[in-house]
Amino acid sequence: MSQGLIFSILVGSLAIVTPIITLWFVSRPWSELARVYAVGDKPFEGRLWRFQNVTVNRWTQYNHCVTVGANREGLRFSVLLNILHKPVLIPWSDLEATVIDVFGLFRKAKAVRITCSQVPGVELRLSYKLMQQIAEYMKTMRSTDETTLLLGSPKAESAA
Repeated sequence: MSQGLIFSILVGSLAIVTPIITLWFVSRPWSELARVYAVGDKPFEGRLWRFQNVTVNRWTQYNHCVTVGANREGLRFSVLLNILHKPVLIPWSDLEATVIDVFGLFRKAKAVRITCSQVPGVELRLSYKLMQQIAEYMKTMRSTDETTLLLGSPKAESAA
């Protein structure tokens, strides 16, 4: 065999194997989340924020391709093309959120680091602005529930 042929086989093998290993490495933390928190095809009832940025374990950035949802149960994350990424719903009771400073090239920004009690090796990072919007939405849900409990359901009032 000539050296050119050996080199071509080696480069070709690397061109095939490298993306496979990269995909496995990138999707592994999400797979760990899905093992515990997968939701399957169950329809989501709550508020959705589409085309969001999420960073997983500081290395993997999902830019403008994650839908983040919030409802009474918890936070839902789904990737636009979810071939290797099943949608997950992380219950509020399993979440711990910490505000952190993130340093970019020319600026410093705030982000929120989310860790899960049942998958301690996985960390999600969301923008601080998005978490503020989620918190505002959850406040409205809470006040709506309290109003319903105090005043009764809107249907009952309109029937009277």
